[in-house]
Amino acid sequence: MNTFSKRIISISLVGALVFHFFLVLVYCSPVKLESSKLNLISQKYVYPLFHQSWSLFVPTPKVQNEIYVRLNVKNESKKWRIVFPTIYSSKYKHVIFGNDAIALLFSNSLTYALNEMPNKSAVFNGPMNNLSFNILIKAVKKYIALEFKNSQCCTFDFLILSRNPSTTNSYLFKNISLQFE
Repeated sequence: MNTFSKRIISISLVGALVFHFFLVLVYCSPVKLESSKLNLISQKYVYPLFHQSWSLFVPTPKVQNEIYVRLNVKNESKKWRIVFPTIYSSKYKHVIFGNDAIALLFSNSLTYALNEMPNKSAVFNGPMNNLSFNILIKAVKKYIALEFKNSQCCTFDFLILSRNPSTTNSYLFKNISLQFE
């Protein structure tokens, strides 16, 4: 290999390293830059490939949370559709182009909402009035809007199942409006 080729390869490698460390610096910086394009590029580059999940430090907890949605559509069978495990499994199928942020949103909002639920299974006629539950409901409404584009319903039922090694609790919320506030 001649010296010209070696220099081109060396310059390319140094350029790639500088680009990599610059994007990691933008991603980790507590001070966000004015350029939202640069922040978006760093998010798209760093988050799926180099972001540390908590499983780096501790094993994943043995809690199974599931979210089911049933649209209230007239003249159709009301079928429960599973939401959270579908989103969470798609996160691992497509690591680079997956929906890791959506899975994280569902996971965190579901965990916080479950912390504010009663210790026993319950049925509610409408949504709860607390911040954690409102965030979870907004995420579910976005999911419904994206998944069921031609839906003619205006309310839905929402079921949360929480399975721990010792207990299983279910929370059913009926007649939740699909309209965003």
